[in-house]
Amino acid sequence: MKAEPRHFYEFDTFRVDVGERSLLQNGATMQLTPKVFDILLALVENCGHTLTKDELMQQVWTDSFVEEGNLNRNVSTLRKVLGDDPLSPRFIKTTPKRGYAFVGDVNEVWETDETVEVEQRTRYHLKVSEVIIPPRSKLWIRIATLLVAAIVVAIAAWAWNRSSLGDVRASNLAGADPEAVDLYTHSRALWQTRAGDKLHEATVTLEQAVQKDPEFALAHAALADAYAFDYANWKKTEASAREAMRHDPDLGQPHASIGFVKMFWEWKLREAEEEFQQAIQKSPDYATAHQWYSLMLFAVWRGDAGLAELQKARELEPDSVAINADLCQAFYLLNRFDEAIEQCQKTLAMDESNFNAHRHLYDIYSIKEMYDLAVDEYFKYSELGGNKLDSTAMAETRDIYARDGIRGFWRHRLKRLALMPAGHYAVAVHHARLGEKEDALRHLRFAYEKHDPDFLLFYVDPVFENIFTDQRFQELIGLLYPRED
Repeated sequence: MKAEPRHFYEFDTFRVDVGERSLLQNGATMQLTPKVFDILLALVENCGHTLTKDELMQQVWTDSFVEEGNLNRNVSTLRKVLGDDPLSPRFIKTTPKRGYAFVGDVNEVWETDETVEVEQRTRYHLKVSEVIIPPRSKLWIRIATLLVAAIVVAIAAWAWNRSSLGDVRASNLAGADPEAVDLYTHSRALWQTRAGDKLHEATVTLEQAVQKDPEFALAHAALADAYAFDYANWKKTEASAREAMRHDPDLGQPHASIGFVKMFWEWKLREAEEEFQQAIQKSPDYATAHQWYSLMLFAVWRGDAGLAELQKARELEPDSVAINADLCQAFYLLNRFDEAIEQCQKTLAMDESNFNAHRHLYDIYSIKEMYDLAVDEYFKYSELGGNKLDSTAMAETRDIYARDGIRGFWRHRLKRLALMPAGHYAVAVHHARLGEKEDALRHLRFAYEKHDPDFLLFYVDPVFENIFTDQRFQELIGLLYPRED
């Protein structure tokens, strides 16, 4: 019986084996999750044509609903495997707000024992040719392929460790349950949004993943990240992180999770720095470790080093909206306000509904006395946040600003903040804007006593510049940092 022809797509140094559902580079297998492979196959099959995001999601997730962020995250993973720069793409081009296109030249290959048929699929033409392969020549080709594979397999494994998600290693995925891998991939896309409802869904999904495969180290590490962002569950972080370390002692991600908890929730900054440094040493391409370490460096007045870490994080994950939004805040904390505005606008071009970018713009425009723009940003992030104004409250707030100006607006904000159970730091910020030094210092003290997480960066927040030298402000600094001992 004649064997079915083998079907491949080839581009640059890569070969997509359709039947085996594998990607090879120079004969060495590159590790891909099933969904990432499906995206690659869909793109190369439609070389030169833009597939909308809806079309891709329908092709790849045929029997389930997923968020657009999941697609974006998987495309980002694929780019890293291919070594493709999204700012100067060789293979995958993004059409903003529309979709993706494969722009490299592709050969479609059908191979039997006797012949190889090649279709050259480029952005401009398609050419078909057939080559007859003598049996002895074909044998030597197979031998040569095996030799090349043997030589480059170690290089390929190293390249995967450096080019994938930053939190995916070939060895870790290879032994994991495929369904658990899909749950992990889906949950990480949700978690990367940092949106409250999606963070909850990510947590639930990761709990399912570790139940499906209790030895899946990356899933335990990702669950630690999810717990770390959860007010109700952050104390579970270390147990999940330790479980990840037990299954993979060389994994850096769980150290970053522990570092985040020690920094953000416990204010133990020296211990946090040790964990972040271990995370970066073990997994140097894990962008989130650089991102969180940056925040810690800002908290201990090393802003230039913090900015460098955050820029490294963006270099590793240029498509991360969360990292780009944090850069807005970094420039703000460094008093580089024009750069902060520009960075916020770049972030919103990536995701116009990003809460943090709008909130940072509110702070930046306020300190630059661009009050009309500041108030507009307030309404935008209020619409996106958990304390959304109803139409009556929104109209009332707009009327107050039109009638009483920015000081009236800030006093109205203080009244609303007083109705909330927490938020002493935000109250202190608005008193500082009003020049009400005593009230600002009093609420900063409350923010410390109530362990308001925003208090962590109070020392470097430009809004408190006019009270920085006050003895009581300096005493607050002394109260915060002994907690490391």
